[in-house]
Amino acid sequence: LAPDARREEVAAAGGSACKRFLTNQSNGKEAATALLKVMQEDLPAESFGEADVAVGRTKVFLKADIYRTLEDWRRRALVPVAIRIQSHVRGFETRKVMRVVLACNRALRRACAEAGAMEVVGVRPLREDVRRATLMEASLATMDANLGTAGDIERKHLLVL
Repeated sequence: LAPDARREEVAAAGGSACKRFLTNQSNGKEAATALLKVMQEDLPAESFGEADVAVGRTKVFLKADIYRTLEDWRRRALVPVAIRIQSHVRGFETRKVMRVVLACNRALRRACAEAGAMEVVGVRPLREDVRRATLMEASLATMDANLGTAGDIERKHLLVL
């Protein structure tokens, strides 16, 4: 059977191939022999033969060519899983940074709106001018703090890349 068909067969049986072989066999040697039979079905016929494998009481001995073939299969099987894990981690990190960026953006917009609402129209009493100047200064301080946070995020993001 092809590896994909074999995988579907194992999934239909309910559980992984290794677990099924280990639970159905009475000892390790029988489990290793059963697993080798499945590997012979999955691997190309010319790359796997009886002369290439020896099953001992506690170990399975493989020739170097078979070992390299199995390692290559293992490496290829891990690639999609590694890519999926990396994409989840990168997505999480991006969402975490974007939460801070969006909060900073909202705060900057709020501060700009407050600063824009304080236009000078006509002559006002000195008390109102002082109050307006204080509010403007507070808005500018808020904007400055938020821009500093945005700069920190940008520097941190550039260091990560």
